Amino acid sequence: MSASVKKNFFDLMKHNCFGPPHTFEILNKKRKVSTAMVSICVLVTVLCLSSVANGGVLEMGFEETEQGGFPLNFKPYFYTTKTGFISGDQKRSGEKSAYFFGSNWQLIVNYGPYSFTFLQGVTYTYDFWVWADNVDNGNDIFVRSEFCVHSNPSKSASFRGTVRVTSEKDPAAKTVKITKAQEWVKFTHTIVSAQDREHVRINVGTFTGPGQNSVKVYIDDVTLSGENIIAPTTTTISPTSSPTTITSTTHTTTTNTERQILQRNVTASQETLKNVELALIESQKNINNHVTTLNQKIDDLSTENFQLKVDNTNLENKLSDVLSRLIAVEKKLTPDGPDGRLKVPTAQVLEDCASQPCTQSIHASGDMIEVNACCAPMVINEGRCSVQPCELQNRLDALQSKLGL
Repeated sequence: MSASVKKNFFDLMKHNCFGPPHTFEILNKKRKVSTAMVSICVLVTVLCLSSVANGGVLEMGFEETEQGGFPLNFKPYFYTTKTGFISGDQKRSGEKSAYFFGSNWQLIVNYGPYSFTFLQGVTYTYDFWVWADNVDNGNDIFVRSEFCVHSNPSKSASFRGTVRVTSEKDPAAKTVKITKAQEWVKFTHTIVSAQDREHVRINVGTFTGPGQNSVKVYIDDVTLSGENIIAPTTTTISPTSSPTTITSTTHTTTTNTERQILQRNVTASQETLKNVELALIESQKNINNHVTTLNQKIDDLSTENFQLKVDNTNLENKLSDVLSRLIAVEKKLTPDGPDGRLKVPTAQVLEDCASQPCTQSIHASGDMIEVNACCAPMVINEGRCSVQPCELQNRLDALQSKLGL
């Protein structure tokens, strides 16, 4: 294929193809290649952008113009935006750049094929170069970029807020003062997405205060980088003698994004399983330690129980001894007469007693009186009885009841 035919092909594809991505293969004879190029754009639409993706970096050049003078696939973002058009007055690369002029917010935003899916935890960086003709006329000039979310990729989609980020140090909206004039200065805006979001766009432009209407600002070489940022289409042309084979293969951002989301979910699941396994191991250790502690307590209780049994046996022996003594005392104190009094000695007993040598006597010493009546009757008269056998009997009965005897 001659160089002129190749150029015609790319020109036709570049200016007439705005449809969804497709994969196609066309076989034509060499002499009919130019006609086939027109037929391709009539029959098959391919997403054609002035962009290149390499290792997750997408370059969005300001080289082509859409209706209204704005860069291709860009539109005004704010109601005060009156500029942001394509201009050839200044450029850092290529032939053109985006031109901003006037006060207040002058912002443009991408749409359509430049509508991206962001993944949670992924770092995204938006780079662009700025040229200002004057920064010393009394007021400040700023450039601004903002990662925002819309309802769908269309031009008329509604705004749904900014992208949630993981750190306030790297916000979704960033405004920076321009401090250098008459030279290209690079600005970088980096965020880490805190969620999965579709239809992400980035607006970019300027803000100038009153009296700055004469300042001209140009922005060029805009790039977006991130691990799932890819080019919307990849085209390969293989010239042969005859026939000519043209193959174009498109890889959509959605397909790659879904694959990366799936891979990330698998990785997250593996990490979760690993954490669960570690938690189970730690839990097993805690259970083993608890079982060891319980076994030790059981051993301690068994030892204490044995000692209690020994002590109980000793107490039982002591109680048995006390009981024997109480029974002996009870026998001594229990009246054996029919009327509850001590039996009166019989005549024989008295006779036996009288035959024994005995001297009757009364002896008082301190608070004690000793009486020896031998075998003769003895009468004690006093105001109260110092020995109360009935009361003593009641107390013995109560003590036996408590002891279970």
